[in-house]
Amino acid sequence: MTQWTDEEIAAFKNAQTLQKRPYNDDQSSFAEDNPVWKVVVDNQVFIRGANGIKDTNWYQAGTKNVGQVEVAGQKFEVEYQAVERLSK
Repeated sequence: MTQWTDEEIAAFKNAQTLQKRPYNDDQSSFAEDNPVWKVVVDNQVFIRGANGIKDTNWYQAGTKNVGQVEVAGQKFEVEYQAVERLSK
């Protein structure tokens, strides 16, 4: 799990969206380059695409091969991990 600095968390909080760039099997950047919604909770960054996650190519590539995210002009190597919906 990535430990973000205070400055990085602030960049994520201040941005409306971020760019996701999961890697393909050959480790090239994923061709589908579109922004996603994000939320920061307890200094962890969570993203969700407009069409959900389970059946989208970026989600499948990211959880299989890792990748990058970009926010405020900064690129970060990240692991894409599934998160189950939390209930109260």
